[in-house]
Amino acid sequence: MPVTASILPVPRRQMHRSKLGGFEVTTLLAGTRSGDKPQEIFGTNASPEDFAALSAADFIPAGMNEGVLTFIVGE
Repeated sequence: MPVTASILPVPRRQMHRSKLGGFEVTTLLAGTRSGDKPQEIFGTNASPEDFAALSAADFIPAGMNEGVLTFIVGE
């Protein structure tokens, strides 16, 4: 039986710091945006059937999307 999961809001850290070699990298979550028409953004050259099939094959929903704006600062 295939496993499915509902899409629930996930709490996100607004800021994260880590070391990358000699640099300290800081990411700042500036915002998110949800949408209900991902094909209008990501699949404009695909038929609705092809978009739904590819989304299913990649385990992502065909009927919603989320955009994330993250600033990255290196010191």
